[in-house]
Amino acid sequence: MAGLVKLLPDDEAVPGWRLKGEPQLFVGQDLFTYIDGGADIYLEYGFREVLVQDYEGPGGKTVSAEVFEMTDPGAAFGMYTFKRSARGRPVGSGDRGQIEDYYLNFWKGRYLVTLTGFDSSPETLMGIEALARESDARLGESGRMPGFLEVLPGRDRIKPSLSYFRGPLGLNAVYPRVSREVLGFEEGAAADYDTGMSLIVLRYQNERDGRHASERLRAALSDTTRFYEFQELGGDVAAASDARGGALYAALRGERLWIVRGASRAAVLSFLSSLRRP
Repeated sequence: MAGLVKLLPDDEAVPGWRLKGEPQLFVGQDLFTYIDGGADIYLEYGFREVLVQDYEGPGGKTVSAEVFEMTDPGAAFGMYTFKRSARGRPVGSGDRGQIEDYYLNFWKGRYLVTLTGFDSSPETLMGIEALARESDARLGESGRMPGFLEVLPGRDRIKPSLSYFRGPLGLNAVYPRVSREVLGFEEGAAADYDTGMSLIVLRYQNERDGRHASERLRAALSDTTRFYEFQELGGDVAAASDARGGALYAALRGERLWIVRGASRAAVLSFLSSLRRP
């Protein structure tokens, strides 16, 4: 516990805010004791331990701080993308951070820090951001986003939409309609674009595994109880419409399976034809 305790503000490190109660540490599978029903996603990304400490500030305001140590910076960044919101406001803490209502999340190195207030009063919000800055100062290491994210085009990308995941729970949060067909991927990424296009890309260990997943996905797209208007478009591209009427395209490029939604057919085919085999 001593290692993580040093990463949290102590008494009066932030003027007016003091420790409230003793810190709590949860390691490995003990996370289920702390987060009832929500621990699986942390473990899917790669969880080691979390330290929880409450603070009391002016007027009896309370903030709870959590420092999650993940297995690597990619795991911490992935959980950050899972927890943040498109409606959040960026903050300067960590490698990336945002606040929404009275929740603040930031990622730095292999750590994910979450600060939660219990109201949105100015005193609480100022305390949350001040505690975040102090925690950030105590986290010496910085991290890089997973290199796999570089396969997603940067042009026209809506920044808050970028997601990184390592298993079916993360993918399910992005697009649940296909998660059961494409299991077994090593890592995945997704993003939305100003052009109306949404991209999901999954990396498999090898092209054979990717081909098996592609075949399962194509079988699902041709299932008229789940999708509509299935078509083979050539060039290893399959298309269908989902229950909401949105166009869905799938194509395998090497060990990467691409799923494209929400754009015109011409735009999708142009994008897929531009992809090089890894």
